[in-house]
Amino acid sequence: MAIRLLSSENITGNITVSGTSALNGGLKVIGPGSYNTFRSGNDYTLGFLDSAGTSQWWIKAYTNGGFALHENGVGDKFTLAAGGAATFAGSITCNNVASDKKIAFRRTGGNNFSIEHDSSSIYFYNE
Repeated sequence: MAIRLLSSENITGNITVSGTSALNGGLKVIGPGSYNTFRSGNDYTLGFLDSAGTSQWWIKAYTNGGFALHENGVGDKFTLAAGGAATFAGSITCNNVASDKKIAFRRTGGNNFSIEHDSSSIYFYNE
């Protein structure tokens, strides 16, 4: 069965789409309050295609509470575990900023530390 929606039509209530559907012109989802939810038959919840239609990246929502950005055909590149531990596959680049300080570690009620560098050395500072 096909349902044709003309421009600027609103549907109130729940809609379930089974199978694969093409939406030309974009999709706007407005959920209750301030959230929207997506559920998939596996951990790959939302995929991103390039302009040629090739699958490049996926957002994964693991059943253990973890979250990942997954590069198609390569693997998870960024993982955020339940509880907040973050893991990056590969290197992290800190580009040039106005000062030597590249990474700062802040702790409420404790000492602050930073990693800084100049043209020849790297330094660890107790701020």
